[in-house]
Amino acid sequence: MRNKKKNGILTRFTFYGVLTGLSLIMIVPFLWMINTSFKDPTKIFTFQLIPKPFRWENYIEVLKSTPFHLFYFNSFYIAVLVTIGTIFLGSLAGYAFAKLKFKGSSILFLCLLSTMMIPVEVITIPLFLFMRDLGLINTHVPLIAIPILGPAGVFGVFVMRAILFIST
Repeated sequence: MRNKKKNGILTRFTFYGVLTGLSLIMIVPFLWMINTSFKDPTKIFTFQLIPKPFRWENYIEVLKSTPFHLFYFNSFYIAVLVTIGTIFLGSLAGYAFAKLKFKGSSILFLCLLSTMMIPVEVITIPLFLFMRDLGLINTHVPLIAIPILGPAGVFGVFVMRAILFIST
């Protein structure tokens, strides 16, 4: 009994030791990046635990030269629209596939699911050409429409159908 308990403690200690070592390997580049962001540009490649001089001006210069507020707003509103669109269309199509039985519904659903097996790399160039022909390059429309109508949207239909199918 005691031997088993010691073995369990040793296994846990080893496991957490390995996890701690791996986490240190992962966090060191992040800490280096933070440290370097406060350094004088001429001293970026010198090793200093605490940068001297400590430059807050680096952040001020970046915020003046780059419109981060616009980047964050665009990311936020695109993510919200994609989420709402995927839930809306997924619930409508999922309801149709779960509750309405029509001729060929199973085959149509399988065809829809089979589109998820097409790698994104295969459809990237045709999607670009399609969006170019529609005149939608350099707009946010492809960033919103493609996720809703693409594999993520199909997955939403699959999940909604499963939820609605199980609930009855």
